[in-house]
Amino acid sequence: MNKYLDNYSILKLETKIKECCDGYYSFEETIFYGEKGGMLKDEGTINGLKVIDLKYEDEILWHKVDGELMDPIYMEVDAWTRNVNTTVQSALHILDGYYAKMDAYIPSVGVNPDNEWFEVNIKNLDDEHLNKVEDYMNEVIARDIPVTIKYINGKDYDDPKYQQFDELRIVSFGDLDTQPCGTLHVNSTKDINSFVILSKEKTSRGTKVHFACGNAVSLLAKKDHLLLEELSKNLGVNIYDLNDKATEMNNNLKALKKEVNDLKTSLIEYKAKDLVNSDSVTEYICNDAGELRMVSNALSNMVDDDRILYSTIDNVLNVAVLSKGGNARNIFKQLQEQFGINGGGSPKVALGKYTGDKNIVNELKEVFK
Repeated sequence: MNKYLDNYSILKLETKIKECCDGYYSFEETIFYGEKGGMLKDEGTINGLKVIDLKYEDEILWHKVDGELMDPIYMEVDAWTRNVNTTVQSALHILDGYYAKMDAYIPSVGVNPDNEWFEVNIKNLDDEHLNKVEDYMNEVIARDIPVTIKYINGKDYDDPKYQQFDELRIVSFGDLDTQPCGTLHVNSTKDINSFVILSKEKTSRGTKVHFACGNAVSLLAKKDHLLLEELSKNLGVNIYDLNDKATEMNNNLKALKKEVNDLKTSLIEYKAKDLVNSDSVTEYICNDAGELRMVSNALSNMVDDDRILYSTIDNVLNVAVLSKGGNARNIFKQLQEQFGINGGGSPKVALGKYTGDKNIVNELKEVFK
């Protein structure tokens, strides 16, 4: 194993090329970490050239840069990215230990800096629980607990699934959590710096908790601030007045929706009144089956006789049977048996569709003579 990875703060190294193949280089030593074990890859430069890819083949890490290399080799890992990738791994170890003491476990995690999360097999986690987790993590950070790494023979480890390995890397966060792991970790819990829980959501296995730690906290804070500034600019209000502006806009939207609904209701009633003196079978021209239903409901309260309204919508005949006396279902059943109209409804209004080939409007008029 690469012992340079036991100290995440080592960011520079001088080494030599070992092999070059298809534009990828391996070196006598490296401080880079490629994506592996649930940890994202490092970013950085080699001889001043940007590293554009890292890949493992049989535990050998191959490096590809934006150009060609020659000895001597000077590597430099980007400190900000290393911090983001390492702190989340360490925080998840501590969370593993926290939930293990509750006889719970974390089945899956997310380590992308703009979307860090863990899923725990406990349903209905409330805010009080999450506040306790956040307080616990920040207390652990403040305690500045050293992180230790040791190597043992896999046969000496008590979990059978690890006993196949000749060498096993054991990472310990004091008495909070100890487990085999090959990724980078902080040297002390204080290096995590900060931990904040953002939100939660239910999953089929329990609860998914979104959080941020280390440099990811400042990343999200910056992104959120830029978003707030953009909203402030677009809305023409001070950034600190956005909440009041949003409340005002929401109230205005509710008022507009009510106004639109009232106007729609008035329009439907107006259209229904225009049909009061129409024939018992009448065409109602519209492009929406919902409007046909609303007009039919309104008209059923205005007339005493049974009626049929029909509309051709998307080349399909839509039929509404109206009966103030509550006979709409019986009439509709008759139409189903006679014409094959599909649908249903209430005793006052039943609606359906006719998808047959022939024009049945004249036959409907015969039924209602």
